[in-house]
Amino acid sequence: MPLVFTDDLKREVTLASHPERIVSLCPSITETLVKLGLSSKLAGRTDYCYRPEEEVEHIPRLGGPKDIRIEELKEIAPQLIIAVREENSQEQINTLQERFPVFVFDVTTYSQALDMINKLGELTGKEDNAVEMAHEIDQAFAQIPQLTTPLSFLYLIWKDPLMAAGKRTYINSILAAHGFVNCLDSFIQRYVTLNIEVFKKLSFDLALLPCEPYEFTEEDRKDVLAFFPHSDVRLVDGEAFSWYGYRMLSAASYLKELILSLNNK
Repeated sequence: MPLVFTDDLKREVTLASHPERIVSLCPSITETLVKLGLSSKLAGRTDYCYRPEEEVEHIPRLGGPKDIRIEELKEIAPQLIIAVREENSQEQINTLQERFPVFVFDVTTYSQALDMINKLGELTGKEDNAVEMAHEIDQAFAQIPQLTTPLSFLYLIWKDPLMAAGKRTYINSILAAHGFVNCLDSFIQRYVTLNIEVFKKLSFDLALLPCEPYEFTEEDRKDVLAFFPHSDVRLVDGEAFSWYGYRMLSAASYLKELILSLNNK
């Protein structure tokens, strides 16, 4: 009997059986698949899928998340392609699904991230491994303390143009759950482009400048601090805030240390 699933775009995805050749178009999902015990079934990845290094180095690279080399993908003939709405363009997804089963995730909250792990297990026949991973992550996040005093924050993701994470993002979800308040709550966009005039009018206690997708530097930190001398401006590990899946285990420890440092100020 074929296996029928519904992805996060409410599209029906039919598989003949649990896939033997999987292509992942998202770095955090690639890592999660490996940690679920599926490295031998990964047949393709993006240029940015670099974790865990030893396990993925032999897997063919197919380009960036938004410009996958279709001809090379055809040669692989995947039985399942896993994409995410945030990183893979709708046009590209439409092209791929004409030839292959494409399951699209749309993760914007902590609970959806756990659901994603469990769904990966169902798609690949690794249900027990997925349930165990999700449970371990949930236990780790339960150990993260709350801020003793709520803090407003700005989380930048890009420099030119200047962009920040809005309230409808996974980044916001994990911060808001522990007492942080997004200074961009009035914006409806997932990611807000900030011109200099809007930027200068913002008000926040804490600015977080990650190492990815854009790698902010100490000079960037000083530039933000020059505009907001009374705010706490920090360089942070972007993977801890934006990679959902297996990376959430180490993210829990990272967030715990961040909150403890803020509570002790």
